[in-house]
Amino acid sequence: ITLPATTGVDAYNDVSLRGGMAYDLFADGKTSLRLSAGQYRDALQVGGIYIANNPVALRVTSTNRSWTDANRDFVPDCDLMDPARNGECGPWSNQNFGSSIPGTRYDPRLLDGWGIRPADSQLAVGIQRELLPRLSAEVTYHHRWFGNFTATDNVLVHPSDYSPYSIVAPVDPRLPGGGGYTIDDLWDVNPTSFGRVDNFVAPSEDYGKQIRHWHGVDVNISGRMRNGVMFQGGTSTGRLVTDDCDVDPKLDSPSRRFCRVEAPFATQFKGLMSYIIPKVDVQVSSTIQSLPGQDLDANLVVPSSVVAQTLGRPLAGGTNSVTVNLIAPQTLFGDRINQVDFRVAKVLRFGRSRAQIGIDIYNVMNSNVAQGYLQTFGASWLRPTSVMDARFARVSGQIDF
Repeated sequence: ITLPATTGVDAYNDVSLRGGMAYDLFADGKTSLRLSAGQYRDALQVGGIYIANNPVALRVTSTNRSWTDANRDFVPDCDLMDPARNGECGPWSNQNFGSSIPGTRYDPRLLDGWGIRPADSQLAVGIQRELLPRLSAEVTYHHRWFGNFTATDNVLVHPSDYSPYSIVAPVDPRLPGGGGYTIDDLWDVNPTSFGRVDNFVAPSEDYGKQIRHWHGVDVNISGRMRNGVMFQGGTSTGRLVTDDCDVDPKLDSPSRRFCRVEAPFATQFKGLMSYIIPKVDVQVSSTIQSLPGQDLDANLVVPSSVVAQTLGRPLAGGTNSVTVNLIAPQTLFGDRINQVDFRVAKVLRFGRSRAQIGIDIYNVMNSNVAQGYLQTFGASWLRPTSVMDARFARVSGQIDF
């Protein structure tokens, strides 16, 4: 196979404007109204589209195929290099495997020009007020818009090449309404189109409007008191909205299931406090944080025989099963993650230099909240796969000079 020299990303030209302003609202030096806005582009990197147009990367170097071990000898009794169904093996999931035909092509408009790189625009409007000397509060509204999306269209497969099916969720009290509901808008490619791949990546606006934005409010209080107490804390509440229902060729399937996801407003809290005990020069400090739990799925592995009951045939390509999420994204969450850390240190002074010898205690409350969950639906669904590290202490030293 001969791979000719190919220009990847030729040249991106961008002007990203950013700015801000502050205004003394009551002309008393205690209340400021602040406004900032800017646009931020994806960083130039050795990854993503910057290497995706490499002719080597465009070739299909792997494929999948189903295998039914009919004689239970644990050996695929078929010609693995034959792309068609034969023996115990189904057809290749990508018929371009091992050939000189690229599996993906990029629209030239994505490879150079002005304003091509993915970007997000940000707007922040806030007000800060001095409540007492050395004590202030701040409230800020943030809004972020994301843009310059791409869409991948398999030009050899069209929505008409898919057939619909549905399944019934298991009856289980852990599911919404106790389960037993019907899930439709599920589609499987027709057997005659299975394995046909010629992906074309182009700007998503060619196919419809795609939306992704985040907005939220931050509330913070900070103080540096005369008695040596320093503290800061606040909350951040916001949500993300994504919508690609209008993008026609998304995966080329007619399905619009979960094409719009509006996450509920989620709040996190973070705070810190520090105090140096006079005369003995001992610093005590602590941090606390409370974060929303992980977004959870209920991924049910559905055998081809169950799909066939409504599809009217087995899954294309001899596929043994398909995975279906039984619940909508951003509707079920794990436990909140709460953590408290503590530090105590002795301050030693040597002229203009000083040193600290201290002990840090992490996870003071010894919380064992889950941070990862098994999300395959079954008897072990939502079983923790990882938990917060147990409480531990660390001795440290620091010299400032």
